[in-house]
Order: sequence, then structure tokens, then C-alpha cells
Amino acid sequence: MEQTSTLPRWRLKRVTAVAACIVGGFGWFGPPFAWGAGDLSVRASPAVSVDPGRVTVVVRHVPRSDDRSLRIEIDSPSMLQSSFIDLEGADAPSAHWVEFKNLPSGSYVVRVFISRSDEDEDPEYVQTYFRVLGTADLSSP
Repeated sequence: MEQTSTLPRWRLKRVTAVAACIVGGFGWFGPPFAWGAGDLSVRASPAVSVDPGRVTVVVRHVPRSDDRSLRIEIDSPSMLQSSFIDLEGADAPSAHWVEFKNLPSGSYVVRVFISRSDEDEDPEYVQTYFRVLGTADLSSP
């Protein structure tokens, strides 16, 4: 007896293409999270989505008394968006999240900067990557 899929053919191709991109995405970018050299980490989820994209960025840090702000930015060749979060020093929560919506297709870099009162130089930062696929990326050859 022959087994058949209950999904329409176009849907099956799309699911297969998205699954392949997710698995292949780890080869392009590495895992969808990054640990910094210090007490700061970032995660972008999902690592691969379909246009119009939506990503949730989760930032974790160990609160310190001199923490002032977080700057979360997503950057691609076609756009730059950022979000600022004020911190209350050691009383700040250790996890923060921001959602970015309606993202066009492309490869993105997520950078998170933490500003402290004792840092006049470059702030500490971490980065990770994600990708938004357009319809051209999902079509079969």
C-alpha cells in the first residue's frame, strides 16, 4: 500500500524548503544565540523566518550597580532598527526581550550594547544573526 502526504504539493515543498534553510542556517551563521565575553548574552528567535519576518530578541545580563542602558539593534543591508531599554542598576531585571515585526527578506545582525556609568570608551556588546527568507528563496529551481 502506497503512503501519500495529506499536504498539498506546494505546501510540502515550502515546508521542506523552510526546514532545509533552518538546518542549513546553522552552517551559515552558527547557533541562534551568542555568549559575550562578560555577563551579557543575546538570542534571536526564530533563526530563520519567512517574509514578512518577525523576530524576538532576548537579552540576558548579570545586573550591576553601574548598568545604565541596553541598546538592541538589528542591521541588514536594507535597514537598521534599534530599541533602547533603561536599566536601574543592580535592581534591573536580568532578562529583557524586544520583538521586531514586518522585516523584509535578508540576512540580519543583532547587536546588543550595554552602557555603564564607568565606561567612557566603547560599551560591551554581543551579537548574533538571523535570516528572513523571501518568496524567491522558497521557490524551487
